Amino acid sequence: MADRTVAYAQGRITDAEFEAAPGIEPVWMQWLANIAAIHISPDDLLRVNQLTR
Repeated sequence: MADRTVAYAQGRITDAEFEAAPGIEPVWMQWLANIAAIHISPDDLLRVNQLTR
């Protein structure tokens, strides 16, 4: 699910596709990365964080 959110943040998934089959809510990604529940690059984490703005 984290990979799907990253793909959405990278623009590889449209809004409609993400709405139909969402990944993890962007607001949870940093928290999950902090506890090492997911592995995400700093660049991808920045892209995901920009979705919340």
